[in-house]
Order: sequence, then C-alpha cells, then structure tokens
Amino acid sequence: MDFGKPRLGLWMTVTRVPFLCQTDIDPLMAPTWTLTLKMRENINFQLSELIGKVMELLDNSYLLMDTLGLSKSLGLVNPLNKITEAPITISKLVKAAMGHGRHTSEFKGPISDELLMPLLYYIFPDAVEDGTHIYPPDLKMEFKQDGNGSKLCSYVKSSPEDCLVWRLSVTAAKLHDAGGLSYLAHLWYEFIQELQYRWEMQIPVPGIAEGTPNARTCLLHQKLQLLNCCIKRTIEGNVNTTGHSSEEEFFDCSEGEGAEEQPPWDRPVGRLHRLGEATLKNGAPLYVPRTQDPAPKTEDQLEEDAELMVRLGDDAKASELRARMMSASLLSDMEAFKAANPGAELCDFVRWYSPRDWKSDDGGALGERMLLPGNPWVEAWNVARPVPASRQRRLFDETREAEQILHFLRSRTVSGVAELLLPAIIRAGALRATQEGAIGSSASVGGVDARRTFEIAVRELYEAEKEACRMLCRRKVLGGGEEGQALDAAERARVLRAAGGVLPAVARREFTLRVRDATAPQLMRAALADDITIVGAFTERIVCL
Repeated sequence: MDFGKPRLGLWMTVTRVPFLCQTDIDPLMAPTWTLTLKMRENINFQLSELIGKVMELLDNSYLLMDTLGLSKSLGLVNPLNKITEAPITISKLVKAAMGHGRHTSEFKGPISDELLMPLLYYIFPDAVEDGTHIYPPDLKMEFKQDGNGSKLCSYVKSSPEDCLVWRLSVTAAKLHDAGGLSYLAHLWYEFIQELQYRWEMQIPVPGIAEGTPNARTCLLHQKLQLLNCCIKRTIEGNVNTTGHSSEEEFFDCSEGEGAEEQPPWDRPVGRLHRLGEATLKNGAPLYVPRTQDPAPKTEDQLEEDAELMVRLGDDAKASELRARMMSASLLSDMEAFKAANPGAELCDFVRWYSPRDWKSDDGGALGERMLLPGNPWVEAWNVARPVPASRQRRLFDETREAEQILHFLRSRTVSGVAELLLPAIIRAGALRATQEGAIGSSASVGGVDARRTFEIAVRELYEAEKEACRMLCRRKVLGGGEEGQALDAAERARVLRAAGGVLPAVARREFTLRVRDATAPQLMRAALADDITIVGAFTERIVCL
C-alpha cells in the first residue's frame, strides 16, 4: 500500500544579520540557518486517502451488483442454468485467454483480462502451477500485543497477515482507487464466482486459517472458514460413502457379549471405543459413541441466535422452545449414546458426558444440578431414541450453509462489502505505517458499532501516518540534526539537495530590532509577507514623587 508523500512547509530562520547594512536577506548568504518543518493543515496522505475512499462507501446502500447491472440476473437465475452451465472461473478465463474455450460468458466487466488474471492468481495462487504468491503454510492471527509496545489499530478484528482476506481487501482498495466502484464490483463478482466453483468442485479455499470460524477474526474471514468447513465435510462424506463398511458402524462385541444373545433391534450401533474399565449401571461395559460434530457458526449467526432467544419471551412455552433449541446437540449425543449402549440410563450418560455432574462417592450418583425439577437433560433423555450419529438428522447441513454463505456474499450492498473489506485494509495500512516508523498507541475501543470503530481507527492511522511522514522528511532534510538548531556546512548542503539545489522563494521575512539603553531593552518586530505586521515593545522610566 502506498504511504505518505506529503507536502511540507520549510520554515527557515536567518539570524545575526549585521544592522545598518544593505541586504536583500538572501538565505544563502545568511551566516546562521535554523530549520523547522511544518505541515500544511488538512494535508492528504496516500494511505489515509486510499482508506478514506473506501470509508465513503459505507453510505452507499445500493446493491454492489447493481453497478455491473447483474442484480436482477443473479437474483432470478433459472435452476436449470445453474446445473447445466458452470460459473466463470479462473480456469475458464485461462482457456478463453488461450483460445481453447468455445463457450464464454456474456458478461464482460470493466477490468481487462490482462489486468484481471494476475490479480486473481495473486488471490488464488493455487489456480496456477508456477509457484508464485503462495500463501504462508501457517496462518495464525496475533491477538496479543508484543512486548515492544502497543500495536497500531490492534482493536480492529482482522485476519492473519498476507492471507486471502488480506490480499483481497488490499487489491479491492487499490482497484477502487484506480477505477472506481465498477472495478471493485467486478473483482467482487469474480471472487464470488471462484468461490462458487470451488464449492461445486470441492476445492478448499486457500489462504484461510484452519479450523472452525474464529470469532476473534473479521466476519469475512469467518465466512470463508465456514465455507472451507462445508467443503471439508462434503469431501469426508464422499470418502465415508465410498469406503463404507459394517466395521465402521458396528463395534465387535466383547467376550461374553455375543450378538446372538441380543435381539437384532437391541444390538449396539455406532461404537467408537470402550471408556476404560467403566461400566453401565447394569454392569455392561460403557462405550464411547460416534457423535456428530457441533455445527460451526460465525459471529453474525451467533448474534441472530441470541436475538431469537430474546424475542421468544419469558413464558413457559418460550422457555421450552428455547431449551429445545439449545439442546439440539445434546439430544443428538444422547441418541448416539443410547444406540452404542443399549439399556443405558441417564446416570450412565452423565458419567461420560459431564463428569462434574457425577458424584463417584458411595457407588456414584447424579449431581445436584441434575436433580433440579424441570431439568432439560432429563426431558431430553426421555425423548431421545437409540439412533446412531450416521442415521441422525444432521446438525450441520454443509450444502445449505455453503449456499447461504455464497448468497450472503453475492447479495451484499456497497456498504456491506466495504464493511467486510475495511478490517483487513485498516490492519494492512497499520502494518505499513509501523514499518515506516509510526508508533502504536494504547487506545482501546469497546461498546461501539463497527462504523464508529472504523472511524476511530482511520483517525488514529491518519495521525500515525502524519507523524511517520514528518519523521521521514526530517531525516531526509536534517539527517541527524535537530529542529531549531544551527546547521553546519554539511547540513546546509543536505537541505539544498532536498530542495532540488535551489531554495524556493521566500514566503515571509521577519525583522527583529533590539536596543538596550540605560533605561531598559527596546524591541520592535516587523513581519513582511502579503501584508505587513509591526509589533513594538518600548519601556520608559517614570519617577513618581
């Protein structure tokens, strides 16, 4: 990201000019030079100006695809077309560029292929096998501040440095600065089309941290993490379907537990392994069941769930519905436990699932929390059926979630896209400012909305860029010298080189006349610029009798 390049005012003070001599106050002839660097008011810096243009998009509530005239077509797509026609992808654009593709999309964005293709390869480097722009193998987000001091704009939730979100956001900001909103919309459209292709082809999105959505990162990074979870679940599901065998679903009965002694409807299903030497209440060994992983969610989904819980109200029916919603994962685990351990009771499940609610003294008993009236665990256990995880209704529907993510990204307004991109843009700008010598502050932001957080961060970044530019210019002009001190010959030569060999025309001259007589010092100061300012301070001795 471009940085700095401000315009500075050079304030030169010439001293010790002989009195009563004829002179034009030529700075080059002055015996003593002292310099002070002053910045103009409301100066624009490249980095802050770039981010400021993206901030202006927060007031635009129109759909981003309206910029390209695609909102109607994307919202009313024929389902048959989605099946028979693949979206525009990097591979398709490559074939079109090489002349091998017969089918090309009717859509032609404002960015030429010569400019677009390198940008897409930069964001999706795995689409080409040249090995350039590969993402770091270990993408981790630094949440704690290092021991060197506070980090600039550290309160803005972002993504790992140089990850896909980082590259996409910086590229989008530069395109918007160069070509306007249409360039940004075109890049966003191609980005979503590539995500659509990767979901359909089950190709993971590169440059994204592993694991479930991390709420300490920005929302766009969480969405892409969730999309990768969907792709991973789909791949695993295909592998399990292809390599399915009875050994994966039925655990071999141990000695003394022959399958012939159990009726077919009461045989254990979905066992993972035995839990040490633990036994059920009826004396049978306790087995750990195969369970469904909990459904990963992004922070906006968690907020929606919390709002729904609040809107349900406080009556008995609402409390029952709230408990049922919260215990969906619990009910799934109970059914898997019952399928793996026929004849098990609630105390057996609690002993495995929540050991802190199990009292091992005196032969074992349920904890006090489990004995409270209306306990949702008791109600869930009573309605749970012995169903293995492989036959249960999925807690996480990867197909539905992936389509929701793609629709979420495709249907964003201009302000919505800007809000997704700004966290990484701000943190990338903060990193560049730090590399240029800016010093972080100890500012913290809490209890404000996202836009207010962005405004605070942009203002802090502006001040940091201003101070960093001042230090860069000071080193270039003064070297190791200090402002306000007399310059030697080498420092005067450095100033001339920084000014291009010739000092600019004098903008302001100041004359100071001092006279010390027997009474007291007499002082008169005159300033000559577009106008004349004369100030005098005179003293007269008066003796009062």
